Amino acid sequence: MLLLIANLGSTSFKYKLFDMGESSERVLAQGGADRIGQGGSSWSVTVGDQRDQGEQDLADHSEAIELHLGRLQALGAISELEDVQAVGFKAVHGGPISGAVEVDAKVIETMNAFADVAPAHNPPYVAAMEAFRQKLPGAK
Repeated sequence: MLLLIANLGSTSFKYKLFDMGESSERVLAQGGADRIGQGGSSWSVTVGDQRDQGEQDLADHSEAIELHLGRLQALGAISELEDVQAVGFKAVHGGPISGAVEVDAKVIETMNAFADVAPAHNPPYVAAMEAFRQKLPGAK
């Protein structure tokens, strides 16, 4: 099972892609981007001993996610987007929601309701959750 764990900030996106085997787990890839929405974003992706990096304008987290999924394919970490079976997040503030839960409409609604408590984190997380749902519709 391939599992992508995402960590987001107001202008950043970092992640690791894990292969969660039956008897072991290993990191297949990792990457990130900064200055999202500010122009001149720098980004990098590492797959094994291959490193790809660059600088370009990334208007939002959705563009950063799309770029990275494409680079993961180009570098051979994933063959098809459907290979990624789950995406995990560590959200800053989910109000009354706690513990590990599957992202659904109620989670999105609650995080939006508490956006004023964590304005630098909740809106980017919600945007990223929605972007991953669109780009990886079969992933949990």
